[in-house]
Amino acid sequence: MASYERALRSMLAGASRARPITADEMSTTLLDLFNLRVPPVFAVAVSGGVDSMATAYLAHRFAEQNGSKVVALTVDHSLRPNSASEALAVGGVLRKIGIRNHDILTINWTKYNSNIHTHSGEDNVSGGNENGGAGLEERARQLRYELLVKAMAARRIRHLVVAHTLDDQVETAIMRLIRRNGSSSALSGISRMPVRIPGAGTVLPRGDSEFMLLRPLLAHSKLRLIATCRDARVQWFEDLTNHEPTYTTRNAVRALLAMPESVLPKALQPAAIAAACFRVGQAREQHVKRATELINNALNANQIVLARDDMAAEWTLDPSKLVTEHLFVATMLITSICAMVTGRVEADVPRRKVIEVVAAAFLDQRSGKPFSALGALWTRVASLSSTAKAEQQLITWRICRQPLSRGSMPVSFITLPRPGSGQNWSQWTLWDNRLWFRIRGRRRGSITSSWPSSPPTTADDSPRMFVIKPLSEIDITTLHKYKRKPRRTMNDPKLSIIPVIYDVSVGRIVAVPTWEMRVSKLEDHDIQWEMLPRSTELANAKIVR
Repeated sequence: MASYERALRSMLAGASRARPITADEMSTTLLDLFNLRVPPVFAVAVSGGVDSMATAYLAHRFAEQNGSKVVALTVDHSLRPNSASEALAVGGVLRKIGIRNHDILTINWTKYNSNIHTHSGEDNVSGGNENGGAGLEERARQLRYELLVKAMAARRIRHLVVAHTLDDQVETAIMRLIRRNGSSSALSGISRMPVRIPGAGTVLPRGDSEFMLLRPLLAHSKLRLIATCRDARVQWFEDLTNHEPTYTTRNAVRALLAMPESVLPKALQPAAIAAACFRVGQAREQHVKRATELINNALNANQIVLARDDMAAEWTLDPSKLVTEHLFVATMLITSICAMVTGRVEADVPRRKVIEVVAAAFLDQRSGKPFSALGALWTRVASLSSTAKAEQQLITWRICRQPLSRGSMPVSFITLPRPGSGQNWSQWTLWDNRLWFRIRGRRRGSITSSWPSSPPTTADDSPRMFVIKPLSEIDITTLHKYKRKPRRTMNDPKLSIIPVIYDVSVGRIVAVPTWEMRVSKLEDHDIQWEMLPRSTELANAKIVR
């Protein structure tokens, strides 16, 4: 309590000398983030703290001026006894501001266990290793974004405004410096550009490209947000745990930065760190834009195509051109293409490791030998003469998911809708963090039922269950039995990265989707499926066999 009172007194004293953020300042930044195309409705994440309440107030004023509407989204983490009543109280304050649309999203912890996907991304500063293992803070963050994305999808909202401030920028930079042993890349801080919402692609198909995160107040200090709330008489709610230095690493960093400037070395003073973040961040944003441009150009020119058999990316490149790019651009290309095929964004990969992959892919220092990196298997396909210059050599790499170990075989379950439910397709299900599936029953020649065979007549009327799992040697035997020609041999290590649809009721596979192969007798019914890569880039790439 003492640390909380000291921190609060210090903040209020500093805020008394700070200027409130004006509507024009907010408008200028948001118009830029929206690229001058203001959506009819956008969401604001509101925890109830001073940062989010100031953001909600300013966002509502912006919406009124630009013919838009704001939906406030509050996540109740259910970690404190009074969290539900506090979320309701937040809604009351929002109504006084003028925001009528307020959804409270409650995390139901009983639905989840410790085996939760880690959505790593540039916004993940805790890294999931703060206290060993994933940690409560990281799990809460994952579930928070999941609920936010689902709520946005239900309301057809694409943009989420969050209340990250200059203080968050400085804290994040210090935490990354600690984790990365002083690497200068840590000073890139939190991106000022619109970014994909972390983990959205694991919540809904195409989620990685549909939902964007905006941070309009990243250049402003927390003191100015406090001044904004005080000037507009907007109430906020303080979470005492945010001011306990021993609670999280971020809290400890926050306490360090709250010390008088005379105590801190000049290099650790917030103003110095913020200035460094701005300089490094500007350069990083240019490099990210360049890497994105190169990937889009390669996709448009069919230099990156999708090999459907094992959902691999085939990348044809001219090393002599790519070696002239900035090293950060090259590493962004490598990590982005690996993420396309693995579905996993690797956070905090040692710079040396990525540089080794850059050398292998661009300079061919491994003499074309296959190698594994960042969860992907790289295999040299061919070298073709460039049509522009005969002396140049185009290199083609086939990049696929690294073969899985026996102890980490992913499975996903799909239940078909019951007859008469009004639904034809099953719900979308994500497999191996990289492929989305849904299925429906199909009578040969026409769709007549959501059940692949006659509806069950058992007393419990059990639903029809299917499993998405890796292809196995037993499945290869099944394919031979039903006169299907497998495209892989028994001992091929890549079997584990190829998904199959397994019918629990008949006890065998019924389809190999990436091979467009059905495995069934001549019954009247079979199934139809839809498959979609999590990666939007691969989903839009040209498909080759």
